[in-house]
Amino acid sequence: MLMPDKNGVFRCEDKCSFATADIFEFMDHCGIEFGWQVRLNKRFSFDLYTFLSLLNETVNKGDLDDAWSIVQDATLMMVNASEGDLEEFVEETVVASEMNDMMSDLERLLKKDGDEKD
Repeated sequence: MLMPDKNGVFRCEDKCSFATADIFEFMDHCGIEFGWQVRLNKRFSFDLYTFLSLLNETVNKGDLDDAWSIVQDATLMMVNASEGDLEEFVEETVVASEMNDMMSDLERLLKKDGDEKD
């Protein structure tokens, strides 16, 4: 069973001296990765382990605004799944993401073109 010591630190049982209070860092060191699939509907599931790992990484970086956005987005997804609107939500999210990527690419191209004309 995996448990931290009395100081809240996980220690590697191999002959290395690796120790950390971050369970995700410890799991990475040991080469362990989980996939905890939370079924949202017949077509979609949500990987809770990856979500928690991403949230942990974001908090460790001090990106509290990004962490807040991640929690908000995941909650919105779960609400829409609960109401039976997940497929529509996923489609809208994909379209919005693709449009955002396209606009970013277009802005880069326009900036590059503008830089070449100077």
